Amino acid sequence: MYAGSRTAGTDRRAELGELEGQLAEARAERDELAVAERALERMTGQLAEERASIGPVPRQMGGRTVMLVPHPEPDMEEDALPRVYQCIIAAVWQAAGPIMVRKVGEPLRATP
Repeated sequence: MYAGSRTAGTDRRAELGELEGQLAEARAERDELAVAERALERMTGQLAEERASIGPVPRQMGGRTVMLVPHPEPDMEEDALPRVYQCIIAAVWQAAGPIMVRKVGEPLRATP
């Protein structure tokens, strides 16, 4: 009986040792994930700041230079849009009701 309990105790110790190793690995992985999460948060903030400061950038499409319009965000201001888009928005806001495209286009001819 003593030999059997010794084997059971040895088996238990081996199992505990294995579980402790797994626990140590899980803790190390958790710590690595925490560091990665902090880095991601920091980089996300930096990218948001950079995107906000860049503004529209001209690109070549179909052999022509065009302004790319940024994707709208809930707190985006009109001044993040290219000047011509700002003029379109202003013309529509100034209209007392429905407005024809021609009326929106007239102020655009004077836009630099």
